[in-house]
Amino acid sequence: MTPEVAFAGPLPLAMVLEKIDLGIVGVSPSAELVVYSNPKARELLGGDVDADMVAELFGSRLRGARTSIASFLIGDWVRVGEHCVGFSVYELPDGSQWIILRDVTDKLRLQRVAEGTT
Repeated sequence: MTPEVAFAGPLPLAMVLEKIDLGIVGVSPSAELVVYSNPKARELLGGDVDADMVAELFGSRLRGARTSIASFLIGDWVRVGEHCVGFSVYELPDGSQWIILRDVTDKLRLQRVAEGTT
């Protein structure tokens, strides 16, 4: 049985984006401006997120095949300090790209251990 949750109104999307355990970064169609970054993205990337940082970390991986619908472009990871940050890039019809981030340090460490024991 699924518990019921009552809301006084529509679930505020902005609240969800601020609290979710995924980093989210929005990049303008020109890739010259970060239009959004949530607190988790700033935590994972070590501070304020700007276009220079995005270009340095994700540069060549950002611009891929364009489609007319939101689409998955690439899944990969980058090292940021002592952490490995997994990311996927989605492009929307307006050309903006949205990067979804997650700390994958422990996952990669466990994979390396498992590969070493097989």
